[in-house]
Amino acid sequence: MAKKSSKISVVSIVMVALVAVFLVLGIVGVCVDEYLKVEVADKTASTASFEELTDISEAYQDFKSELKGAGAEDVTVEYADKLSAAVAFGYLAVIFSAVCLVMVILSLFFQGGLWGLLTLIAGIATVVIAIIMISTTSAYCALDPTETLKFGAGAILLAVGSIGAGAATVVKKFVK
Repeated sequence: MAKKSSKISVVSIVMVALVAVFLVLGIVGVCVDEYLKVEVADKTASTASFEELTDISEAYQDFKSELKGAGAEDVTVEYADKLSAAVAFGYLAVIFSAVCLVMVILSLFFQGGLWGLLTLIAGIATVVIAIIMISTTSAYCALDPTETLKFGAGAILLAVGSIGAGAATVVKKFVK
């Protein structure tokens, strides 16, 4: 009987590199100063970074918990609730992209039915989270009555990076 070789293929290494590149794109998207932008007459008037949006979301959540602690009725502000959802799914998209990278790297060494299934689930979940991130961010932008709030470079990079990492992870499952 011939001994089965357990060499790592070039295609697998390329897929790991591809997932890593998409993860870096997502991280850069979160770190860029222009996550969302306000356009006036086809020119960018101002921008908001992901960090600024996170700070606004945290302040809103703190305000809600203070009011709830004081016995006030549950206060909901649609604008802030949609922002909180967009920020949360932005973080989840980066986390799930990182999970995809770890799963793809480990799949180089662990083969098998359950491991392959977990890798597939991680990839699909990342794509779904990225799509939800896009839709919640779009819903937040749609609340602007003048329709001047748009995706900036950061939101686009995060969306592309997350969907790419998830899709590459799914493809890696089927490529040997």
